[in-house]
Amino acid sequence: MGRNKLKMLLITGDGLALAVGYLAVVLGVGFPAGYGLLRSAGVVGSAVVIGLASMRSQGLFLARVSAVRIVELTRSTRAMAMLVAGMIVVDRVARFGFRIRYIVLGAVISWLLIVLSRSIFRSWVAVRRSKGHHQRRVLVVGSDAEAARLIEVFSTHPDLGMAVVGIVGDRDEAIRHELDALWLGHSDDTESLVKAHDASGVVVSPLALSSMRLNLLIRNLQNDDVHVHLATGVSGIDARRLRSLPLSHEPMLYVEAPSLSKVQIVAKRVFDLVVSILLLVLASPLFAVVAVAVKLQDRG
Repeated sequence: MGRNKLKMLLITGDGLALAVGYLAVVLGVGFPAGYGLLRSAGVVGSAVVIGLASMRSQGLFLARVSAVRIVELTRSTRAMAMLVAGMIVVDRVARFGFRIRYIVLGAVISWLLIVLSRSIFRSWVAVRRSKGHHQRRVLVVGSDAEAARLIEVFSTHPDLGMAVVGIVGDRDEAIRHELDALWLGHSDDTESLVKAHDASGVVVSPLALSSMRLNLLIRNLQNDDVHVHLATGVSGIDARRLRSLPLSHEPMLYVEAPSLSKVQIVAKRVFDLVVSILLLVLASPLFAVVAVAVKLQDRG
């Protein structure tokens, strides 16, 4: 199953969630009995069309958006708000007679079903990827230590769906980092090697290319609809602490200092107190022995 089929499966799941959410409300409030089946079908159909259009406008059918759970939840909520607004307008124009509270209830139920269906979809894809399916063929640009680390990350986590087909860069450097088996050619040949090996994306190591060559590479690859990932060289830092902060039109990342919420601070304080008390209780016999030994020593 290719990436397009996976996307269609995701869209189908979202469409079913929207249909079931509004169908449940339509049937639950007895709307067909008062307004007929045609209007009922119009309400459900409108909800599906507007809902999918709203989700598409939020980029929810793009892998790079859906991959981040909190972003997906935030944008799904925003899409449901757009759905409510759209349904109110459609109801006023088409005169369905579907009340606002029913529209809101349908959006809430649909949101819950979308979250559930996408969680199931994500788990299923992760399991399939861990077995070697649904892998995106990528080329790593760079043959340095960071490139070797990235390749190890992709190899250790097959659920990411990144199958490295080879690397481009300096051959001697690739040999030093035991990457010679993956070496395909020099970085100047990246564009042609991507086509030759049917790669759908590249991952660029931070110091692999000069700024001018990197700009040219990005333009060339994106003209061919190839995905470009720029590695930062930063590991062990929560991605949520990174903020895009361009300076003089230069794309840069600002690293925020780690911070704890009030709840986390209180929880940490309670944890520290509990652990301190437990350690004090456990260590008290040792303290008693030391005190007795000191007292006997003083008498001696």
